[in-house]
Amino acid sequence: MSRVKKRKNKEKISSFPSSQDIDIDKLKSLYYKLKDYIETIEKNSGEIPVSIFNNKLSSLESISKYAVENMQLSYAEISKIMNRSEKTIWQAYKNAVEKYPSRFKVLKFAVTIPLSKFSDRKLSVLEHIVEWLRENYDLKFSEIAKMIARDPRTVWTIYSRVKKKHETNK
Repeated sequence: MSRVKKRKNKEKISSFPSSQDIDIDKLKSLYYKLKDYIETIEKNSGEIPVSIFNNKLSSLESISKYAVENMQLSYAEISKIMNRSEKTIWQAYKNAVEKYPSRFKVLKFAVTIPLSKFSDRKLSVLEHIVEWLRENYDLKFSEIAKMIARDPRTVWTIYSRVKKKHETNK
């Protein structure tokens, strides 16, 4: 190693504070504040990752479970955002936990749907999901079907139903 590289390495090491100079309590405090801040952002972002949908749970059960366990929202908060009764959300969550007791493993940077999208009661939860993925991500029916664990023909039927509902509402 050349003298210049050795000197630069020594400078880097010497510029890093020694363990005696670090206040562990302040560092822990900063860590917990940052952790709380990140959790608050995630909770208020209101984004539901598409990767949570599976063939074990209904769409509403998946959303309810994710919102309660991962976003740490109350039944009242979820019901207000989704324009559904608190009892419906509670029942969907209860059913989801019985069918799928483990917590969802969510991919970072996954395709997401805003929780507020489900407040329009003119469409079902599954219709909203298919419509959002088709129109906002321009996905093929087969791609959507893989993402939400449904048959491509079912996805096509759901999307055609959505288009018909929009035509009758005009």
